[in-house]
Amino acid sequence: IPAKDWDSFLAPDGSSSPFMEHAWLRCLEESGCASPSTGWVPQHLSVRIGGVSSVYVPLYIKGHSQGEFIFDAGWAEAAYQNGIDYYPKLLVGVPFTPATGERILLHPDI
Repeated sequence: IPAKDWDSFLAPDGSSSPFMEHAWLRCLEESGCASPSTGWVPQHLSVRIGGVSSVYVPLYIKGHSQGEFIFDAGWAEAAYQNGIDYYPKLLVGVPFTPATGERILLHPDI
């Protein structure tokens, strides 16, 4: 997703988290911090409605729960004990970022 397109969905009043900016996510990915080799496979979602991009979501395929601030070890253990694969999982979020805030970007006209 081009940076110009992604960032155009951030709040126009500047209230969006800087961690949702394209440059931040790209930096994490290009530096190798959030990359397939560290268990973060970027699969960012773009939803088009009527041929127009309407929603962007930072989405990662994960093979573990490291680097998240979602404490789901109990769920992973329960799945394991019941013979259910917990991984890989899809994570909507920003790697290594404990800050709260929006994680689903909507087109400004929605």
